Amino acid sequence: MQGIDIVRAYAGLLSEGDAQLLASFLGTETPLGPRQCLARAHQPLDRSVYLVRGFVSRHRADRLGRRQILSVQIPGDFVDLSSYRMGHLDHDVETLGEGAVRDLSYRAVGHLHQTAPALYDMLWRIVLIDAAIQRYQVFRVGRLAGRARIANFLAEMLVRLYARGLCGLDGYELPISQSELGEACGMTAVHTNRMISELRAEGICSFSGFEVRLNDFAALVATGQYDWDHLFLPAATSAALSRLAGRKPAHPLPAAAACWGRGTGRVPCLPSAS
Repeated sequence: MQGIDIVRAYAGLLSEGDAQLLASFLGTETPLGPRQCLARAHQPLDRSVYLVRGFVSRHRADRLGRRQILSVQIPGDFVDLSSYRMGHLDHDVETLGEGAVRDLSYRAVGHLHQTAPALYDMLWRIVLIDAAIQRYQVFRVGRLAGRARIANFLAEMLVRLYARGLCGLDGYELPISQSELGEACGMTAVHTNRMISELRAEGICSFSGFEVRLNDFAALVATGQYDWDHLFLPAATSAALSRLAGRKPAHPLPAAAACWGRGTGRVPCLPSAS
């Protein structure tokens, strides 16, 4: 898959000037091989990485070595920027195929805090969006069943890549095995294979040879009960996806200042009765 620079990856979040300033703090591009470890749990860190191209998994394992993939990072993501405050991770990070990264040292992040506080705040918005993706993973694995869980995961990967211009709506590259797809969705390899076969038989999508081929975007998001509100996409992108999925565009969210008091009470606003 093609790479992506920060200007394109965060076009809806950062101004071109801010994106270029942030890019100036990144190290040189480092190529990575498949299944290469980027970080181990509990090991001290002094930098995060920006994923230029390729895919990265974050995972934990039980005492028998059985893994749960916690998330899959795509080109344009910062991998565990939250470790800037923690000093280490509570999980392992590993590539899912060939790729490339650029380092962002914690010293550089601290410098941005002092010299460009507005841009520093935007980095924490990126961290918060990453946390929202994690919360959605809890919903996916904890609430959705079988086929819906697989469809939901495949739909999320499509929307995240599509929003960055890295794929069309006809499919995308996903360098994971069916067993790893099961690890991402909390399912056995046998169950995963059966659910993929059902999605293929219904003409919704197929997954083989590290490629997802999509026949019906609207059916995929409907089957997976997928909603992209946790990605906090630009309004125009979200509206375009809603049209493609055959949905009514969501109502714009009210301004934060209108919803939350500035005093200590911080009482959320409620919709007025109609």
